[in-house]
Amino acid sequence: MIRLVLGLLLMPTAVSALCAAGRAICDVALTARDAVPFLIGFVGYPALHFVARPVRTYVFGHELTHALAAWAHGASVLNFAVGRKGGHVDLSHSNAAIALAPYVVPVYAVAVVLAYRGLLWLHPLPQEAARAGHIVFLSAFGVSLSFHLVQTVHALWDVHQPDLDQAGGVVFSLAVIALANGLLLIAWLKCIFPSAVAAKQSFALVWEVSARFWSALGLAARAWLLTAAKVAFP
Repeated sequence: MIRLVLGLLLMPTAVSALCAAGRAICDVALTARDAVPFLIGFVGYPALHFVARPVRTYVFGHELTHALAAWAHGASVLNFAVGRKGGHVDLSHSNAAIALAPYVVPVYAVAVVLAYRGLLWLHPLPQEAARAGHIVFLSAFGVSLSFHLVQTVHALWDVHQPDLDQAGGVVFSLAVIALANGLLLIAWLKCIFPSAVAAKQSFALVWEVSARFWSALGLAARAWLLTAAKVAFP
């Protein structure tokens, strides 16, 4: 019950975070110099998703993220299995962060960033090759980030996920997933396109919209209570 109430309280902030993230993507598209490769990958993946759905790839990343989150929280991974139709990971113990990690952390996007930075660190490229490598990186990052978002929506929409129940209920889990994805998407875009994304303004927008919502709701509730009081005690 506590998490249900908390989920309802978080929902307006989650919606505003998603709107702010959408605005950040628009800012990247309109102002970033290197936005084209990223946008091609980011917009191109949804079309590919409906042609050849990489179910096993998503399931592997999903279960791997569960395992990594479990290790980060001191849990032991007892079994790890991935098949064509699904997978599972058995843990010594779990919590809400472990249960919701695959819906929040874009594990393949993280892998793309680490691989690219590791390549530059181990083997610096000449100028022309570095430029080509950066274009490939932006395209791969766009695809992997879009892959995470599309597959997350598809997984939540298409199948009832026991992870949500384990984390504290559907309402609480969806609110946390939406809020975390919105805020993290802004942070990711700020790291990749620092001059195009005003992260501080985006976070301030999330706070402002949430505050206005609750302020308006409070005023409406106050007006309703006053009206009800006048009717009950004329």
